[in-house]
Amino acid sequence: MDSRSRRGEDVLLLLGGDSSDVGTRLRAELHVRRTVTVLTVHGEIDAYTRDRWRHILDGALRTAEKYGRLVVDVGDAEFIGCQPVLDLARSAQQGVSRGVETTVIDPQPSVLDRIVTITGLTEWLPVYTDTAQMLSEEPTRPRTCAPAKPTVRTPRAS
Repeated sequence: MDSRSRRGEDVLLLLGGDSSDVGTRLRAELHVRRTVTVLTVHGEIDAYTRDRWRHILDGALRTAEKYGRLVVDVGDAEFIGCQPVLDLARSAQQGVSRGVETTVIDPQPSVLDRIVTITGLTEWLPVYTDTAQMLSEEPTRPRTCAPAKPTVRTPRAS
């Protein structure tokens, strides 16, 4: 038993009915703490593992309903594609209706941070580089409605 479990923290492995290859390429752990649920992701989050990714997000969101805060730590993810980032943003928006605030820990800014920023989703899906700083901040009140429009500017046809 590790020290986290001795402090009263439950560690849950999220497993689906996936093939062993998908389960090997994308793994996740859900740590339930007093005031927050932390999802730690390992491996590749891409088109091949996308169904598993959605399953993992859904399970984490259900668990986080009890605490009102979900932190998704992608620091151990080797790769994350654009569509899985949008799945994460969609999950964060679904969490709002359930009273769950979702934040992301990405220690080395990556495609995830760029996509969230470019699409104007930072209000919905704040990305932090430091877990301690994020956990020390007071949770913000979850949004009650979707942002009007993303802030992505599209080139106009000439």
